[in-house]
Amino acid sequence: MKLGLLVFAALAACAQASGFWECQAMNKMDPVAITSSSNNEDPTIVRHPSNGNFYLVFFTEAFGGHELMLTSSPDGVTWSPSTRLTYTVEQENAPSLGIDSSGRFHLVYFIVNITRTDVIYQHSDDLGVTWSPILHITDDYNWDWVPNLRVDSNDVVHILWTGTTSAHYEIWHTWSTDHGVSFNTPVQVTNVVTTPGANALVDAHDFGTMYQSYDGTYYITYNRYKNSTAPGQGLDFEIYQLSSTDGISFPFNTPAPRQLTNGIFTSQFPVMFEVPDVLAPGGYQKCITWTCNYWDPFGDIVSAPMDTICPPVDQFGQKTNICPLSRLTDANFTPEYWGRPAPAWSPQNPTRVIIAYAFDANHAGVRNIYTRLIDFATVGSSGALMTNPTAMLAALLLALLMIIRRI
Repeated sequence: MKLGLLVFAALAACAQASGFWECQAMNKMDPVAITSSSNNEDPTIVRHPSNGNFYLVFFTEAFGGHELMLTSSPDGVTWSPSTRLTYTVEQENAPSLGIDSSGRFHLVYFIVNITRTDVIYQHSDDLGVTWSPILHITDDYNWDWVPNLRVDSNDVVHILWTGTTSAHYEIWHTWSTDHGVSFNTPVQVTNVVTTPGANALVDAHDFGTMYQSYDGTYYITYNRYKNSTAPGQGLDFEIYQLSSTDGISFPFNTPAPRQLTNGIFTSQFPVMFEVPDVLAPGGYQKCITWTCNYWDPFGDIVSAPMDTICPPVDQFGQKTNICPLSRLTDANFTPEYWGRPAPAWSPQNPTRVIIAYAFDANHAGVRNIYTRLIDFATVGSSGALMTNPTAMLAALLLALLMIIRRI
């Protein structure tokens, strides 16, 4: 008995030290198709704080243009028929949904017309049946697109988007302290650095998402495109992150943004989330999920612990799993696999997350919306180690050394 306890303790200690168990998908349930025809993209999903239901918004081309649709589910498996939210001649894209503590829905998206794109905000107090008049977050002749909305623990509504109101693509931020009635003057939160010369490096920042962690820290995670004209170089997609203690001030120079990825693989659409840490009661694993072509040239959704993300490539340029990347979807060389991962909590299980994404399952150039329930590792049982051979071998060696010392 003592020997068994000693071995298990050693396994858990090794797993905790190595980080191999963190943010790892332990049980991936079968994907659920939300749509089955036309082209549907850009899903956003959130859980209601009171009734526990999931609400998902996406855009569809079923009506000729791009229109927004809403569906809901009590369990992430059975979904209601989708209802249409917009009826306009303009094209609505990239919706992002949030719900505050009173149950008010907050929705942001961008519209496309001939000469520009604008970021639009609306809210609803009846579960998405009726909506407030549109409010222009941006209203200029620039390109403002791909917004992200986050409601924090104080019911402050934060909106991020990519804008060209400066010389390059940058991430912008505004917020509302009156439940979406009015918004503050937008603030630029990223700053492109351009290196002139024959081998110019032109940066762009895009796809920013905000997250407030359980310790109160605010994070903005985003893509940085480094387009180099140097020989042998090209367009490089990496993930960076800014942090703030108040959700308002995100200094982009001091300290410098953290670079979370640095490899030869395309990394896009980053989103942060957390799951409980069983080995540290009251603590949480900080995780990042994004679309990456590590296993598949067209891209899978992956996850990894925020503090240990590193380049999954060795010195010879070969794919090696030296980082604790976890594959959340399985594209299997299906073309045009691009989805913005949108994780939400499952009320039935604190370590269960639901993701929504777009996927061309039939190789027909038509994407549909899917959701997937995923249980994440917490080392609540030895099974969390068994799924990672490298971590398991290291743990067994450590356990053996500990046993020898006890003998």
